[in-house]
Amino acid sequence: MFLELDKRNLCLPCEWGGAPVPCVPKNAAFPQGRVESCEMSCEHQQLVSKVSDCTDVSGDIIKDDCFAKGTSAGIS
Repeated sequence: MFLELDKRNLCLPCEWGGAPVPCVPKNAAFPQGRVESCEMSCEHQQLVSKVSDCTDVSGDIIKDDCFAKGTSAGIS
């Protein structure tokens, strides 16, 4: 996948440890800068999204509660 940031560009794998890695949405904060665009030629063509029962970005969630969200949403 090709990740264009405001400060630099990155070429990243589509999978890590057998798990598909999704694209990061535009304007998301990334350690190396703000995301301008993300393109992939991977089979899964996924995009990270905050619209999910599994998402909590409050900063106060603990690991067990996070994993429970995935279980209750039917996502492992």
